[in-house]
Amino acid sequence: MRILTSTDEISGTIQTIIREADNELFLVSPYIQLEKKTANKQWEKVKQSISYALSKDNVTITFMARPPDEKNHVKVTKILGEFLGNNCKLYLVKDLHSKVYYNGKEALITSLNLYLHSAINNYEVGVVIEKKDEEGLKKIEKYIQFLRSAGDLVQSEEVIQKTLEEKEKSDQKREGFESVELKVVARGRKWYKVETMEGYENKLAIDGVQELLVGETYKMKAKKEFIRHKYGFVVVFRDVHDVSHL
Repeated sequence: MRILTSTDEISGTIQTIIREADNELFLVSPYIQLEKKTANKQWEKVKQSISYALSKDNVTITFMARPPDEKNHVKVTKILGEFLGNNCKLYLVKDLHSKVYYNGKEALITSLNLYLHSAINNYEVGVVIEKKDEEGLKKIEKYIQFLRSAGDLVQSEEVIQKTLEEKEKSDQKREGFESVELKVVARGRKWYKVETMEGYENKLAIDGVQELLVGETYKMKAKKEFIRHKYGFVVVFRDVHDVSHL
C-alpha cells in the first residue's frame, strides 16, 4: 500500500492505472470534467491516457458518476462524448461519493474526482492498493460490481435527460412526506401498531412497507393521514420509504 499526498502524485497514478490497463478499467468519480483543451499538462495526460487505453482492442472502460443534479446536470455525457461507445460505458450511480480507479492489477482510492478544478485547487490524498495485496483488490472488485449493479447504464444523452425528468418527478412525488421515528408494538393483518417517539400509539399500513420487526425502532419517511376510529381519530402512516433501523 502506498500513500499519495499531492495532486500531481495522484494524477500521475491515475494515468499509470489507465495506461497499464489490459482488460477492464473502472473509473469511478461522482463528478467528471475532461475539457477538450486545458493548460494543465497533467490533466491533458489523463485524457491522453484514456484515449490510449481505448486504442487497445482488448480494453473496456467503465465510467461511474452521479446521476443528473443541479451541479452535474447532463454535462457528463457531453464531457465523455468522445470516449463513449461499445468498449466504453457510463453508469449513473445514485448517491455516489467514492472515487476509485482500478485496472484489475492496481487500485487507487482517493478524494480526487476526475475533475480539473479539484486537481488544480484542492488538497487531495490517495491510497494505492498494489497487485501483491490480492485480498484488497478482491474487495475493490466486489465493491465496483456492487456499484455497477446499483447504477443505471447510460448509452445516450436522451437517456440522461429522461433520468433527470424522472428524478424531478420523484422529488415532486415525495412532497408532503415527513420524517418519523417509531417503535413497532404489534403486527396485525393490515396494520403495524406503532408508537412514536412522543409516546403516541398510531398505525402503519403494512401494504407497501418492508418487513418490520416487533419491538424494534425505525426511522422512515411517510405521509401522515388522520382517519376516523370508533374511539376518535387515529394517525396512520402511508406511502413509506427510506426505512432505516435505529
